[in-house]
Amino acid sequence: MLRNLFKTAFRSLNKDRGMATLNVLGLAVGMACFILIGLFVKDELTFDRFHSKVDRIYRGMTLFESGFYMGMPDYLLTTLQERVPGVEAVARIDPRQPAIMDFEGELVFENENYQADQAIFDVFDFSLMFGNEDNALLTDQSIVISAYIMDKYFEGQNPIGQSLKMVGKEHAFLVTGVLNEIPDNSRFKFNFITKAPDSGFNTEQEKWKMSGISYFLTNEGTDLKKLQTEIDAMAKEMAYPYSDQSNFLIERFGDLHLKSDYSVTSSGVAGDIKFLRIY
Repeated sequence: MLRNLFKTAFRSLNKDRGMATLNVLGLAVGMACFILIGLFVKDELTFDRFHSKVDRIYRGMTLFESGFYMGMPDYLLTTLQERVPGVEAVARIDPRQPAIMDFEGELVFENENYQADQAIFDVFDFSLMFGNEDNALLTDQSIVISAYIMDKYFEGQNPIGQSLKMVGKEHAFLVTGVLNEIPDNSRFKFNFITKAPDSGFNTEQEKWKMSGISYFLTNEGTDLKKLQTEIDAMAKEMAYPYSDQSNFLIERFGDLHLKSDYSVTSSGVAGDIKFLRIY
């Protein structure tokens, strides 16, 4: 029975080979487009969502009448975990200018240079192939590098304890960690992570400065609106001088790529949930 069906099909194809070729090509192109669109949609819907605690991570930023800042005041962040119920960890991630490396007597420019707090390893799932996530960014000399940098500067060998020199820095950095590969659909692409400077609060200017994009990890079941209200109330209680001219925007980390008006990725490309709905 099946054999007869195949024979009939081949006879039909042989009658008009030109039309048959067009039909087969059309079917192949259609299937290829369907698969590519499916892969694209999957990639967009899973963007940044490889972190195990993604539904508990939030980003805080400051909106002013004249613009916005991708972060919150350091003074506010230092007390956030203590004074706002449900906040487990707070971390700043600060994109820096490209690093200029002094390597074997030559100057080498490297992109994806960041400063961050040790707590990024508590908030996000950035694992290390070499080093310890618990103490990778504890000192000003600490530096965590990507596997790409390890291959380029250390020939793929374990570089823990080895030094790297950046132009403009008074001291050399000691490698304390090497990152495992981060998925392509992530807003973070690190080559270097050094320790974010400790905040000093000796003057009003230092007290309310902002240094880096603010992220925090909350308990399960945290209510976003309640969290937003508590942070606004805390800022006024702490006499934040710009309370009347600005407000804080708290957004779920997993929604940033597709739903935020302020999505910032290392590539500079943001997604749009409206675009995906077309498919």
